[in-house]
Amino acid sequence: MWQRHREKLERRESFSDFVYLARDDSGGLRYLSVTGEPIFDAQGKFKGYQGIGKDITDKARAQKAVEGSEQRYRMLFDIHPHPMWVVENTTLRFLAVNQAAIDHYGYSREEFLSMTAEQLRPPEEIAELLKDFQDQSRSYMQRVARHRKKSGELLNVEIVSFNLEFDSRPARLAVISDVTERMKSEE
Repeated sequence: MWQRHREKLERRESFSDFVYLARDDSGGLRYLSVTGEPIFDAQGKFKGYQGIGKDITDKARAQKAVEGSEQRYRMLFDIHPHPMWVVENTTLRFLAVNQAAIDHYGYSREEFLSMTAEQLRPPEEIAELLKDFQDQSRSYMQRVARHRKKSGELLNVEIVSFNLEFDSRPARLAVISDVTERMKSEE
């Protein structure tokens, strides 16, 4: 970015919202955003730049904290031992799946991300799935359902899900526990 900015300056072009780090009087780092317009005299000779600068340290630090939080969340999501995924509320498309889901269900990440939640359910359970997604009044849900693996094997699963916003879309985060063996034992 610095090289591109220098090239603009050498071409005497306008620039806007160029962000850089600078030390303040106490030695601390500050994020500064500057915008400038070239100034030329009557003969067209370049005289310098005029513009404005603003301190955006608080905003930049808040953005970095959010990014760090998102990275930690994604790491915890990816290494969780239970299958987990995020499904968009309106389309029921998978937006994210963890490695445990890939391993347990047999679909690749790409296959999951091209599917909808309906494709995991037997046809007779799709109406209940749609009803659950339409009920936005409940931010937390826990239920038992059946899922189909890529191999065709049916599983009994307990689903715990939460409403959240994912990539600016309303979605549900689901944690899946395979309870097939437990239910067979109880029967």
